[in-house]
Amino acid sequence: MAQSLLIRALLVCASLLPHATAAPTVVDGNVSYVGTLSGGVESFLGIRYGQDTGGRNRFTLPKPYNYPPGTVVNATTPGAACPQQTGNPTPSLIGLFSNVTNISEDCLTVRIERPLNISPLKKLPVVVFLYGGGYAIGQTYDGAYYPSGFVRETARKDLPTIYVAINYRVGIFGFADSSALRHEGNLNLGLEDQFLGLQWVQDHISAFGGDRDDVTLFGEDVGAASAVFQLTAFGGNAKRTFKRVILGSGPTPAGDQITRGLTLNHTAEVTKRLDCASPDGDSAAELNCLRGLSLTTLVDAAVKFSFEYEAIAGLGTFRPTAPSTFIPDVPSKLLREGCFLKNIDVLIGWTEDDGTQFVTPEISSDTLFNSWAAEQWPSLTEANLNKLISLYPSSEFSDLTAEGIEKNYFRAARVSRDAHFACPSLLILEAFQVLSPGSIVYAYVLNQTVFRVGHAAANRSFVGNDHFSDISYVFDYVDQPPYSSIADQSDYDLASLMSGSWASFAHFSRPIIPGVTLEDSIARNLTVAPWDAVHSHGIGDVVVRVIGGPGDELAVIPKSGHGPAGGLPPYDEDLATRCAFWNSRDVLEQTFN
Repeated sequence: MAQSLLIRALLVCASLLPHATAAPTVVDGNVSYVGTLSGGVESFLGIRYGQDTGGRNRFTLPKPYNYPPGTVVNATTPGAACPQQTGNPTPSLIGLFSNVTNISEDCLTVRIERPLNISPLKKLPVVVFLYGGGYAIGQTYDGAYYPSGFVRETARKDLPTIYVAINYRVGIFGFADSSALRHEGNLNLGLEDQFLGLQWVQDHISAFGGDRDDVTLFGEDVGAASAVFQLTAFGGNAKRTFKRVILGSGPTPAGDQITRGLTLNHTAEVTKRLDCASPDGDSAAELNCLRGLSLTTLVDAAVKFSFEYEAIAGLGTFRPTAPSTFIPDVPSKLLREGCFLKNIDVLIGWTEDDGTQFVTPEISSDTLFNSWAAEQWPSLTEANLNKLISLYPSSEFSDLTAEGIEKNYFRAARVSRDAHFACPSLLILEAFQVLSPGSIVYAYVLNQTVFRVGHAAANRSFVGNDHFSDISYVFDYVDQPPYSSIADQSDYDLASLMSGSWASFAHFSRPIIPGVTLEDSIARNLTVAPWDAVHSHGIGDVVVRVIGGPGDELAVIPKSGHGPAGGLPPYDEDLATRCAFWNSRDVLEQTFN
């Protein structure tokens, strides 16, 4: 009786919401979920997959949460963000993320969105999203990841898809490192959260109309890096919970996405600042002290230190650690040795100017560039540092100057893009091509951004088609604030095309719809087309789809020392040579600190 009354009350409340006609209800065994309906999309928010990570569960592996039998879950409001700074997390990037107002250690929840009127007779493909944010910020409920446009538009194109997003721990709460934590086996907890969330999808998504055997894992920024860690989890011996991966702007397999000692040192510094450091070095006692602190005390101290380390939201202060049970070795080594999930189809790419947000315009001379490179990669040998500098001669960037911005800024930005985004992508697709020949692999470069008007208003047009430009297009929400006031028709068209290609990949492992002609795809604005697999035009050459802006076409990254094959125009003819440097074993080892 109590259960039926609660369902009835939730239905009545939902009926009063704008644009909602009925409250969707999902029955999963003996648990019911009541969501909301708006604009043809059914939403279920704040569904718990893991137990509260506070109290005795702080700094421990996530534990599954099971609702008591007979529970009616009110899935109409967002769950809390995992502990992080509140307010605007990126004050230097106004409008990029929503203000964070609600944080809690009871934060392990999933968000599910699905199209209206799905058939109970046919299970739909599932896209599981992992957010970025430098392992410091982020949540599934941020306005930057507004999925309704994607769900609605793809259903309109007869590509209906279930969307799931996993909340996971960030910062010191998700990636703390100490000898006591190593002894307990409690490292890389944010990645473990994601892993548990993927298991929850396997166990429960069928109740929401999803096909547990047709899951695509999609990540952007460190969400993409996290997806790589899921591919190599436990040395490639993890339970298979997804069929495909989409990796956007962030799949760094070494260097700035993983560490052997940096997070350890940062955890020790925060421990010291909180007066938890043991005079005799008793790490277990220090850990107990940290576990006994209030949420506010620990968050404030960790955030303050993080901003001292990295002014942009404290990004990367606490990051995944190897070796560990979850990450037994550097991912680049695991990939090259075949220690990853095989027969996973891959869509991977970066933005043309992915590195511009991560370097300062104050790099205004060759001397400052050389100093910047040495500071960024302090463990490189002198020979390798000199090689890096010679691979990017300043003369090549003479035409890229902007008012008040010197060519060495663009030089550094290209280095950052290649080292952190483009070259790791090539390493990953090469590993799949060689060691997982059953995998279908596609690559892209995004050459357009909806941010261009905002950049111009802030006198920052020089950042170009920068990091994070892909999200608003893939999620197809350029018609929503703050973008609706600055987007033009080319943005609306590109959002429709990219969301269609991402959904097509989730359905068919191809970013173009099988059986649809190129002419029909273009006429109906269905997907980005044409688009060929990476090695379809010659062994060694990499076919890449340049999307949007000037040069919207298929292109080829020619292998080092050779011209392009297959009659396609070249994309960045120096990239293969530069990536041979960044992906060499000694450089990868030297950038792993």
